[in-house]
Amino acid sequence: VFSPLSPPTLLSSTPFAGALGVAVDTTIVLGFSENLQAGTGNVYLRDLATGLTVTTYDIGDPEIGIAGPNLTITPASDLDATTSYYVTWDAGAFESTLGVPVAANASDELVWFSCKVPAGPYAMGGAMRGILVN
Repeated sequence: VFSPLSPPTLLSSTPFAGALGVAVDTTIVLGFSENLQAGTGNVYLRDLATGLTVTTYDIGDPEIGIAGPNLTITPASDLDATTSYYVTWDAGAFESTLGVPVAANASDELVWFSCKVPAGPYAMGGAMRGILVN
């Protein structure tokens, strides 16, 4: 049941979770259940293999855009073609237009993708992620 006091939830991502061979100049779009506005906090692009932060974006940085229910990350430079990434964010980094903060996401399960294209046959999905980063 939807409540206007429920925090926005992630509904979609582009690239989609588990995407392979993503262009290094990609723009990342996260679609949420409600219209968003900036809050206070950071969004992080992380290396899937190591968990290390590749880039930290303050919600007010020019690489971050908010339009309606979408949060867009436009990296200032190309991503590494041999790396798999995931996106996390701080609680309250963005919020509904009613001021209800989004919950933190520290997981590598929601939004992850790879610029790398593995050689040979492969399967998509969380269980096979290890082959993407070797």
